[in-house]
Amino acid sequence: LFPYTTLFRSPNPFLRFLKNFGRNVKATGGWLLDGMSIGSAAAFMITGPATKITNLGAVKIVLGVRKFVLYVVYVMAFSFLAGLLVNLLIYAY
Repeated sequence: LFPYTTLFRSPNPFLRFLKNFGRNVKATGGWLLDGMSIGSAAAFMITGPATKITNLGAVKIVLGVRKFVLYVVYVMAFSFLAGLLVNLLIYAY
């Protein structure tokens, strides 16, 4: 069988998530234990995949410089606002 099919057949959905996104989850988990806020972790998880250097290079080629700068500003602003919203919702209750 195709070896990558086992990545998606794990009975535990959390293990499936860790197999596919393990590095960010492990780093964020460590930072949360060290005192990072949950909103900051959410912002990191949103921004991470959108700002990989290979993805950024492809987006810049496809969109052009001006739209690329708008893309980066939008990703950063959205992740910042999402982190603030998560902090407000978590710490308000």
